Amino acid sequence: MGIFKVEIVKNNNNINSLEDWSKFAAPTKEDHWKDGRSAKELAKYILSDNGYLPQEIEDILLQIGCSQDKIFKGEPEKITSLEVGRGTGRHHDLLLEQEKEIVVGIEAKADETFGKNISEELVTEDISRNKVNRINKIGKKAQTSKNKEDLKEYNLLNRIKESLEQNIPIRKLEFDEEE
Repeated sequence: MGIFKVEIVKNNNNINSLEDWSKFAAPTKEDHWKDGRSAKELAKYILSDNGYLPQEIEDILLQIGCSQDKIFKGEPEKITSLEVGRGTGRHHDLLLEQEKEIVVGIEAKADETFGKNISEELVTEDISRNKVNRINKIGKKAQTSKNKEDLKEYNLLNRIKESLEQNIPIRKLEFDEEE
């Protein structure tokens, strides 16, 4: 039995099965909702513990001191505002919130990468001004990580920044250096 209860909801529709997820919160591209693709694999993973978060996520939440008495609310395909550049905003594969105290943005990756390293993005001939602005904004806001390798990929950094900018108090998770 899990520790952290989770309720998955999209547009006031409770999601308790893969069928519910597909009906109420499937990704906009139909080919993303297939076995082996990130969206569907995330749904299977999150729903696998019958109303509780999977053990790997619970372990992290315990490390940062999350309340075990408060329910996490999850919304698949949640869009949040970037406030930098153009576009529709950040599409979270799943955004978890615990009473506006803890926010966890999940970017699922099953059959693709996080993208290029920042240094590779910056030397791309066709880099957009918007991307340069986002990289600069990330650099100004990011705190130094003890494990810099955790923060090197552009897309992963961008998703961290966007999740942090939800103006919700965030508890810092310290990464221990592994020998």
